[in-house]
Amino acid sequence: MNRIVVLGSSSGMPDPERACSSILIEAGDKSYLIDAGEGCASSILRHKIDPFKIKQVFITHTHADHCIGIFMLVQMMHLLENKESIEIYLPEEAVFWFENMFDALYLFKEKLSCKFELKPITHDFLFKDENLSLRAHLNRHLMSNKEFISEENLPNKMESYSFGLDLGGERIFYSSDIADLQDIENLIEEADLLFCESTHINVEELLELVKRKKVKKTILTHIPEELEVREDELIKTAKEMEYENLKFAFDGLRINLS
Repeated sequence: MNRIVVLGSSSGMPDPERACSSILIEAGDKSYLIDAGEGCASSILRHKIDPFKIKQVFITHTHADHCIGIFMLVQMMHLLENKESIEIYLPEEAVFWFENMFDALYLFKEKLSCKFELKPITHDFLFKDENLSLRAHLNRHLMSNKEFISEENLPNKMESYSFGLDLGGERIFYSSDIADLQDIENLIEEADLLFCESTHINVEELLELVKRKKVKKTILTHIPEELEVREDELIKTAKEMEYENLKFAFDGLRINLS
């Protein structure tokens, strides 16, 4: 049985009860990590995940709450003497900087027991193996930085992605951080499961969208404190709108798939 495990469900603000953004997909005899926010390595151990099964990591964008845990993940793999190779996919603009950051942290590829390779995610990115397919969809989450980047002549390309997955015939969509719901509205039609961030959107508008698009189940993640206290209210609102399958993520949540 395929399964998704939520390893981190907080917003960009650290939370004593939640790690930063990260979910794990278990399929076949492998595991796939989507985002690696701060605390993901600890969450892997806390929730009794076998780290040796992680073969691919996919980073949606390079805000710290989605990527900074990758360095501790690799360090943990090294200390566990994992001899397997890990592919780390991340926005193309970040590959050079991450290679240098690994060196700056003395995580030299040549000295690690765990071998890893940084690979670029581009605008037409598609990953496919025997268990799943994952397609990247560019979103506008980082575009608010455009004017500053231009004025300062910075190299940042504002690459940020949402992911559409096919897993055992089930359609899953992972929004990651988005500018607004326009980034995903044409991508979630009849999805079996939507993981949607809840920091940069209006949840009531999301409920209208998922009902219109016939999304079977929606899980809110990337949850800010001010929304967390509204969980019961929003689930009640969803039911009043005749949408029965809204759930708030929490660290350790396990979702069994077919």
